[in-house]
Amino acid sequence: MAQLRQTLASSGWGGSHDLPVLRAECRHEAVIEGLREYTAHADELLATVRRAAHERITQPMPRLPARLSADEVTPSLGGGGGGSRWLSDPWKSPRGHPPDHILLWRLLAHRPHALLAQLAESRPEITEVKAVLPALPSDRDLLSAPGLDSGELFWNWSKDSRCTADHLRSVAGTWGAALPALVHRARSLGALPCPAPAKFAELMEEMEESATDSAASIASEWRRCGIDVPETYIELATAARRDPLLQRDLGRAEGAFGWVDPEETVPPGHITKAGLLLGLPVSAVCARLREYGLRVDAEGLPERPGAEVATLLSERADGLWPWLSRSQEIPPGHVAAAGRALALGPREVLDRLAGLGFTTPMTMPGDAEPDDADFLRSASRRPLPLHKPVPYAHIFDSARRRNCSLRHVIDRMRAYGFTVPLRPPRYFTPLDKELLRGDGPLEWAQVTTADAMPSAHVLVAARSLLMSPRALAERLIGYGVEVSCPDVPAGLSFASALELLRICEGEDMFLTIDCEVDLYDLIERSRAMKTSITRTVQWLREPGIPVPDLSETLRSALGRVPGRVGGI
Repeated sequence: MAQLRQTLASSGWGGSHDLPVLRAECRHEAVIEGLREYTAHADELLATVRRAAHERITQPMPRLPARLSADEVTPSLGGGGGGSRWLSDPWKSPRGHPPDHILLWRLLAHRPHALLAQLAESRPEITEVKAVLPALPSDRDLLSAPGLDSGELFWNWSKDSRCTADHLRSVAGTWGAALPALVHRARSLGALPCPAPAKFAELMEEMEESATDSAASIASEWRRCGIDVPETYIELATAARRDPLLQRDLGRAEGAFGWVDPEETVPPGHITKAGLLLGLPVSAVCARLREYGLRVDAEGLPERPGAEVATLLSERADGLWPWLSRSQEIPPGHVAAAGRALALGPREVLDRLAGLGFTTPMTMPGDAEPDDADFLRSASRRPLPLHKPVPYAHIFDSARRRNCSLRHVIDRMRAYGFTVPLRPPRYFTPLDKELLRGDGPLEWAQVTTADAMPSAHVLVAARSLLMSPRALAERLIGYGVEVSCPDVPAGLSFASALELLRICEGEDMFLTIDCEVDLYDLIERSRAMKTSITRTVQWLREPGIPVPDLSETLRSALGRVPGRVGGI
């Protein structure tokens, strides 16, 4: 209670008249939350008073602040307290993890800080930073955007042109700021690239959802938000609304349209389909496409190709987009699917594709069957590339869909040249049935035929199966699947290893091979485990969690710290 009184006594309002900012350094998370809630309620009351003064009071009133902020209610630099997984940093996690360079920026702005000394062990240049860009009250709103469950997430708004424009307009309305100033600030904070190039598909999607807005008006608004929209995009997008030749999904009945990308060469499949639908010869289709400044690939096409050619040149063997690319070898799954669609043998399909100028697979088994297409294509019916790893989830799902053995699926895939290390037993024990399925206790999602099974997955499965991690790892090795670590990492117990991998306290979810572990997460986990950040990195890497090199992470983050003076 004495600490609480001391905190309140030393707190006060700073900032400007238009935007007062509550300043307080707190020793406990609950105090921070209480002060922020108090400020939020006071801000709502202020808004009510402003409305009432405007609508009901005719006498002159003192000028009221625009809003109240608690952005400078921060943890005490002495440490957080409370015992939970919570980073004692001015910007805390309910709003999402800040990017590495933003986290480092805030730590540097509040020096001295115990975390900086620990991070400097991996990147000594941190101690040489002399100054950083001062924070503004609006920075938190600028850097974060609405997320799931009414929470907020840092950063993701800047990865899409439409989201970027919407977010910047929203922040401008909240803070009464001019868009050019927000764009400049976002670039200063590293939140918005310069330039921020728009994608053609984004422009078309915005036009499709807003039937009244022209490409020019959308581009004008996006440019005000710092997004670069080439004039060629505007011209092509405008033309695409009136010319079906430019619609990517030609012939698709449900009318879900994508569009020809001006950065790509128009493939022969699109040219064929356009000619069929519009009654035009290939030469006329190509001439019209070139008028729009597009590159075309019509090599090997007859002047009047039939529907069979469109089927041959479509990835799903259905005569519709997506189309095969001449720059890539034809996947064996496409040969099987096209043969089934056209009632042709594999040799006939290969000969016809070769006649159209495509590179055909080198490996085709003598006993190839049309139904092999089910094993050689993804769930979305797109053929699997021969020389890329195959997700194990695909193999399990294929066996389930076809109601056949796992061995049969793998044997057929190997016959077409796919490399699959997994060797399932001929006769399954109850344990084999638990392990070798896509929805079992062992997480196969995101693990491919080129990966070792992360022992992080093994640890979680071993807990569910009441087995030791070593025994389960040995079982997988017997199947031909490598495991990233044969047992619990040195220095950890089985229980503490699971706790390290737990995503959130109190939740039965754990890190997997596809999880991204950022600097914030490393700091949180090292605190929870009461160890160094370096040791935490090692403990996560051993069980197969892809954690970047800490020194390189800090070097990259330090190079992007806003307004950094010195340090590199």
